[in-house]
Amino acid sequence: TGNVGDEAQAPLVDADQRRAVLRQLAANAQHGAVASHDPAQVAMGANAIARRLESIHDKGAMRSADVANILNVRPETVSRWSTGKTLPHAATEKQLLELEYILDRLADIYEPRDARMWLLSRQRVLEGKVPAEMIQQGQVDDVLAVVDRLLDGAYL
Repeated sequence: TGNVGDEAQAPLVDADQRRAVLRQLAANAQHGAVASHDPAQVAMGANAIARRLESIHDKGAMRSADVANILNVRPETVSRWSTGKTLPHAATEKQLLELEYILDRLADIYEPRDARMWLLSRQRVLEGKVPAEMIQQGQVDDVLAVVDRLLDGAYL
């Protein structure tokens, strides 16, 4: 006669399942995604990220592939963010928010398609650099400085 809980129990997750989950988490991490185990946190974060992605699309006519290229992730990853399946890593989320802010500022002077073209093409005022590539490389402040000058009418 043993105490309750003395009997041997089968593991809830076998070794193969555990390895599969670890492989998926590693793949998510490699592609700029963070899976959360708290459904409420995922839903809340996903809604916020989905709103940001929608804003980027609305103000900058940016497609998922455009966003993915700027953030150095796969388009499938951006799609998973927009559906709430995963959340971006903190650094990637910061970059996403910077992109949204820049497009919000550009929306004051450009229509969405024109904002997208400005972001994806070489700019003389940036010494021939592409703003999207600068954002990708972390040079957000340089891009914002030019956007601010555009808003002030310095280059119009």
